[in-house]
Amino acid sequence: MMKKGLVLIVLAVFAIACAPSAAAVQRAIQQTQAALPTTPPTEMPTQLPTPTTAPTIAPPAAPTIPQVETSVPVILGHSEDLPAEYRLGSLGSIPDDRFTWITDRGTTNHLLSIEKGDDGVMAYVAVFEYEDDITPIYAYMDDLDEVTRLVQEYGTTYTFNFNTTNEVGDKDLAYIMSAESDSEESIAVGFVRCNLYVRVSFADTTDRDLILGYAKNLDKRFLAIGCD
Repeated sequence: MMKKGLVLIVLAVFAIACAPSAAAVQRAIQQTQAALPTTPPTEMPTQLPTPTTAPTIAPPAAPTIPQVETSVPVILGHSEDLPAEYRLGSLGSIPDDRFTWITDRGTTNHLLSIEKGDDGVMAYVAVFEYEDDITPIYAYMDDLDEVTRLVQEYGTTYTFNFNTTNEVGDKDLAYIMSAESDSEESIAVGFVRCNLYVRVSFADTTDRDLILGYAKNLDKRFLAIGCD
């Protein structure tokens, strides 16, 4: 036991003897500081990436949409669309005393007369133009009201044949009606297409195929100029 204690004492003395003095430590610190460079290091500037100029992209050109209103007179002027025995008559605005039951007569309207042989004017095409595609529906409804009035007033002297059709115009917005008595007969088609309400009326016939064929020709021309 004493031998072990003696060994610990010897090691402690040896460690103390080997430890540097305070003066030696201070001297080493001073020497280290003297060795440090006196000029602060020069900071290297951060290399920023060179901005790349974005290419100038021209905005896409606005699509050119054909204006239906400027094309209506041209569309009505195709004599080849008419049944063989008919020819084009005059074209102008709708007189104030015609189609008076249609409340809103549009921003512009057209009335084309159609002649047949020596009989003179035997048909009319009325086109009402509007600034939107809602108002033509109201014109269509006004026309249906007039059809109802005619049936109620003349139902005892004329035989009426009325039904809606999807063969022409916008879906569910077209009708065809014929009226026939002992001395007279006529047929009419009314339909909505885009911003237009179109009314085609033929006298001296109740030929459904004839009037629908002509109305379809008009409608195809409206569609061809981008009216859909």
